[in-house]
Parts: sequence; C-alpha cells; structure tokens
Amino acid sequence: CALCETPHSRVIVVDACGLEATVYAMLTQFSSESVQDKGCRILSCCSLDPLMACYSEELNPKLVDTILTAMDNFPDSVKVHENAVIALRNFASYESNAVILRPHADRVANSLRKSVAKFPNECA
Repeated sequence: CALCETPHSRVIVVDACGLEATVYAMLTQFSSESVQDKGCRILSCCSLDPLMACYSEELNPKLVDTILTAMDNFPDSVKVHENAVIALRNFASYESNAVILRPHADRVANSLRKSVAKFPNECA
C-alpha cells in the first residue's frame, strides 16, 4: 500500500485511474487471493481520503461491491478479511464517503459481523 501512504499519493493513485485499475483487477481476477488482498489493501488506503466519494460517481457503486465480493470469495482468508474490514471502516469514518456504503448497508453489516466472529483478533 506504499502507493497510498500520504494524502498526496492517494490523489495521484485516484487521478491516475488507479482505483479503476484496482477494481478491474479484482473483478477479472476474482479467484486470486493475492489480487483480492492487495486490492482491498489499496482500497483501504484510498478510502482514508475524505473526498474519495467525489472522485468517481460511476465507480463508487463498484467499490463496496468489489470488497464484499472478495470477502465472499475468500471466506477463510485472514488477509482479505482484515484489509476488507479496514477499507469498509475507513469509508464509514468520513460522512462524505459513507454515501458509498449506504446502498450496501445490510450486506456490509452482515459481512462485518461474520468477519469479526471468524477473525476476532484481526477484524475486531
């Protein structure tokens, strides 16, 4: 996640179509645990930007769905769940980004409960 460590670098990733590339990679390589883990990690870092929801209205609906799908596809992967939970919590930490979660509220809550129950040390 070194690409997203600072606010400036997060903007560079977003402006350079990094979010689109990450989501595309996650959607096309949905059977790769490594891609899902790294994708969730990138999205978790980018979701620290309080203006993330403003960058791509077209992409926003796919962001949370992609994270939740990674969690569903790898129910036993600590890495995927840990980074996915961080990403979802980061989205929720800014009201401006929470809008991205709202259409998926029930699924997000259910996935978070499952992750915390299965991996309490990593996802609590």
